[in-house]
Amino acid sequence: MEARLPLSLKVTARTSAFILDAALALEPLGLLTALRLAPFAPVWLPRSFWGLLDNDSFYRAHPDRLGGMGHDDAARAAMAAQLPGWHRAWSYGRLSASLYWVGDAHYESRLPEGIGGELLPRFERCAAALDAAWSRRQLGSDGPLAECARDSLALAAALQPDPVTILTPGGGDAPPLLCGLFEQAGLDASVIALPGRAAAPPGALLPLAAHRRRYAAVHVIAPAALAFAEAIDETEEDVFDADPAPWAGAALLWQRVEAR
Repeated sequence: MEARLPLSLKVTARTSAFILDAALALEPLGLLTALRLAPFAPVWLPRSFWGLLDNDSFYRAHPDRLGGMGHDDAARAAMAAQLPGWHRAWSYGRLSASLYWVGDAHYESRLPEGIGGELLPRFERCAAALDAAWSRRQLGSDGPLAECARDSLALAAALQPDPVTILTPGGGDAPPLLCGLFEQAGLDASVIALPGRAAAPPGALLPLAAHRRRYAAVHVIAPAALAFAEAIDETEEDVFDADPAPWAGAALLWQRVEAR
């Protein structure tokens, strides 16, 4: 159930990290937006995004395999068409020089200075809890776009207490698709709309303004996730169980982005 709170929120330079949801990253100006924003604040990509880049030829040939997430065939084809640009930027080192991500292991991750090894197990537990919640409701994964959305939510929770903003398409009268996906998990959590618009560092999001679409800022509040910071024992089976505890009492706050 969605609620509305009388709050005002402004994101200014160097106060928040940003996560680019895959649905935004694969907009025509998504790559430019990521690189334009990077000098102002840490910019993260969801882990499953790298699976798209590893298999960009496959998804360009079969854009329907990107999954649903509320996108029609034309939208998925348009997103798949953006993969070569991202792949070239990755191959030429532009991404590793500017952006951050969590990999399957610590050595495969690119982390900002000051973030330690507790991030990966915390991220894994938050992601596993979402997967388990969707499985209980017989929803399952809806392709890599849904997996990227899951990773964006889990990463935002894992990066707490640092402020983090997920940038995603949407921001009209209804919550963005990312929030709808979260609500489908049926967790003890809330989706809350904030009035006004979230402001980014001046000039950082001008590419989004040029695209003339609506975008949203999503903020994850998951205090219980802070307790999950222990190291991983990789010898254990099912080390990440179905416990929804990381999301107990969580909230997603969202508002429209002021692209300027």
